[in-house]
Amino acid sequence: MNILAHVDVTTRKSKILFGDPTTSFQELIFVPKSKDAAEGEGYVIALANLLAEMATDLVVLDAQHLDEGPIATVKLPFRLRMSLHGNWVPAAA
Repeated sequence: MNILAHVDVTTRKSKILFGDPTTSFQELIFVPKSKDAAEGEGYVIALANLLAEMATDLVVLDAQHLDEGPIATVKLPFRLRMSLHGNWVPAAA
């Protein structure tokens, strides 16, 4: 649970983000860049459990460049438990 990967099934190449041995990711969601964006063009938003620090970050990643790390990080003022489950709903809904 500490690795995220973008796999191109056509070329069989992958781009990998390794958190570190004490970080785990959960509740990933993909958000397209726009309504007419090409497949896979957008952002991955995830919770990163920082186990050594007993903290949780919300990270935003470019889905096409996961290996480059977060483009934004929100330091939550509290720790979220592992196995948190939630729902993301478009604003129109």
